[in-house]
Amino acid sequence: MGSGEDGVAPDGIADALADYEHPVSIEKFRKLGYDVVDMICDYMSSAKQRHVMPDVQPGFLRPQLPQQAPQLPEPWQAIKQDFHDKIMRGVLHWQSPHFFAWFAGNTSAPSILAEMLIASLNMIGFSWQSSPIS
Repeated sequence: MGSGEDGVAPDGIADALADYEHPVSIEKFRKLGYDVVDMICDYMSSAKQRHVMPDVQPGFLRPQLPQQAPQLPEPWQAIKQDFHDKIMRGVLHWQSPHFFAWFAGNTSAPSILAEMLIASLNMIGFSWQSSPIS
C-alpha cells in the first residue's frame, strides 16, 4: 500500500479508517506526556541521592507480576505506582554521578527529548523504502 502522489492515503484506505479512534485521545496523551516528563525530571534530579546498586536478587520481579496480562487497560495511576514500586526497585542507576563502572552511561535531557521525538515517528528501517530517513 502506498500513498498518493500528494502523500495522502488513497480514498479506499481513508474510508476504511474513517471510524478508527486512537485508544488515547491526543489531549489525554498530551496530559500523560507532561506527567511522564515530570517523572523523568524527578528521577534526574534525584539520581545523586539514590543507591547506585539495587538491593534485589535475580527473579525478584516475577512474583510481583500478575499471572496474566490484564484484559482491560489499567488506570495511569496504577501504572505509575507499579513503575515506582516494582521497576524502580530493581534499577541500577546508570544516571547516578556515583556510578563509574563498565562504560559511560549518562544521558542528557536533550537526548531524552530526542528519543521521545523519534519514538513518535516509529521508524522501522527494514529497507530504504520502508524508512528513507533511517
